[in-house]
Amino acid sequence: RAHHAALSVIDQMSLFLKVRESCHRCVQSSRAVSISDANLKKWVESIDSEKVNSTEIRKFPLKFTIDEEINFRCTLNALNFGSGYRHLLHEHCNKGAYETMISGCLGAFISGASFNESFYSNMTDFKISEYFGIPSTIEVEVQAATYQDAAGPLKPLVDQIRRVFHEIGRILRNRQCRDFAEFIRKSLNSLRKDIKNRRSQQKSGVDEKQMEHEDSKLILEGLLKEFVETFPLFNDKMELPEIGEVVLFKKIQLLLSDLYLSFRRSPDSQFSFMESCLDEFTIFADNVIPAVLRHLGVIEVSDEVAKKIDRKKTIRTGVIDTSLRAAAITACDQAVKMSAKLYDEGKIAKSFNSIQLDHYLWELGKDPEFRSLERHSTKNTIFY
Repeated sequence: RAHHAALSVIDQMSLFLKVRESCHRCVQSSRAVSISDANLKKWVESIDSEKVNSTEIRKFPLKFTIDEEINFRCTLNALNFGSGYRHLLHEHCNKGAYETMISGCLGAFISGASFNESFYSNMTDFKISEYFGIPSTIEVEVQAATYQDAAGPLKPLVDQIRRVFHEIGRILRNRQCRDFAEFIRKSLNSLRKDIKNRRSQQKSGVDEKQMEHEDSKLILEGLLKEFVETFPLFNDKMELPEIGEVVLFKKIQLLLSDLYLSFRRSPDSQFSFMESCLDEFTIFADNVIPAVLRHLGVIEVSDEVAKKIDRKKTIRTGVIDTSLRAAAITACDQAVKMSAKLYDEGKIAKSFNSIQLDHYLWELGKDPEFRSLERHSTKNTIFY
């Protein structure tokens, strides 16, 4: 399948371009969400570009083998959702969604679990509660001094986590892969072999450096395509009436960038090919960055949408949450282009790419000024 992924990537539109074009189309069509060009320009001109460039990937206090870290980061990114349960998680677990997922993955690893097909396939509610600290049941009084367990408010999240684990296990088993590390290794080997065969049929005289850059882009596209076509939990897109398909790909873009950043200082990193094509990535749109950009005046929303967000109303997946995420991607894409222009004009110290801007904005969202902001809350999704 990876072989066919490489062939189809060569002949089709870039998936990264699909993200950009579909998000732009979504924002242009939206009646409830828009981007303020004036506030965007004002913000980019005032941004601390040195700080944007200095953001680093999160490190974990564990001693991994290469495959263990690959499997850990793949598992963590597969589970990077639950943002709609933010308030409930703070109430019951004293931490937000992402910190809950990190805590659970760390707990599982420290307890000796191997992140492989068997681990995913045999996940239970009890183990989720044990690793992640998420209670699926609560005690309710049925009569005086008599209690019984009933489904708690976080039971739907536990169900989502369990289903994701089981889906990963089933897919890896069907693909005859022990774990994510083997899946990636097989995919990269097939992609590289296919591209090499295609190149051998081309005429000589092609610029070697340019060809290497193009090959890296094809491998990146092929790996992204292989993930989203194999694992539905990474295939983050939404079909909207009158707009069509909007492609966002938050978790898979974040995963691939994490793998590059985690191993970029390793001389034999299998992810070093991404070095020359980091500009392909968009930001990884969840509900944090739209909230930050709204506070900065970059994203503007209708009064109706503002009331739903600020009153903590649950917003089901659809036009509103997709438009907010699409606006964040489009606005940040414009910000990146603007930073390159301002850098050329000597008006800012450094330009930046979408990966750097995403990390900067996400960390900004954790600052006291921004942490208290309400974010749109969507529970029925495994994409953010």
